[in-house]
Amino acid sequence: NYQDAQLSLSSVSQAIHTSASYLSRLFRGNLEMGFVDYLNSYRIQQACQLLRETELTAKDVAAQCGFNSQQNFFRVFKKWTHVTPKQYREEPVSSQDASAG
Repeated sequence: NYQDAQLSLSSVSQAIHTSASYLSRLFRGNLEMGFVDYLNSYRIQQACQLLRETELTAKDVAAQCGFNSQQNFFRVFKKWTHVTPKQYREEPVSSQDASAG
């Protein structure tokens, strides 16, 4: 459900019938990152794939990957990849890191 812009730690914890604080501890303990960082990392990985394999606009990629605004997508994308979506798309494939971060 990473494409749902309303996805949150609270909504996931409710869906799996556990507390948000317990789920947060699981993320930090097992992945060494919080839920939001994990979700953003996954979304950026998917965005990188779409930027590489499609001609979708950055706005469409943002929407398909669950970002609630293009500005938020650009900010998070640059945080994880250190380049803008346009720069990423224009880079040679061999220099791109699909792990996004």
